[in-house]
Amino acid sequence: MTIDSAIEILRGRMDDLGYRKNYYPHIKHFVLQPGELREVNAFNQLWILVDESSDFSISGEMGVYDLTLKNVNELKYEFQGLIRIKNYASGITHLRFVAGIPKHKKQKQNERK
Repeated sequence: MTIDSAIEILRGRMDDLGYRKNYYPHIKHFVLQPGELREVNAFNQLWILVDESSDFSISGEMGVYDLTLKNVNELKYEFQGLIRIKNYASGITHLRFVAGIPKHKKQKQNERK
């Protein structure tokens, strides 16, 4: 998947979730060491996987992406919540996501009092 197509998917999904244009699109590029397991807190965010490879596994609240699994009937490209990323490779692996991070609504001066 290209970054442009991931941004387009993100735009539609963030609109579906009610954020419309009230979010920041952000590119996340991870550099994972051999065998590394990384956990990322992405609560209230939506992440779209850009890269495809059998060198890593990603799991989260919305499902799993792992090309080595033979017992799943669907791989997910969208992730939220606690995201677990495992590098299966014996070398460094690069992994990219496009993330939608909601903006904090500014409180009006009268509402703060």
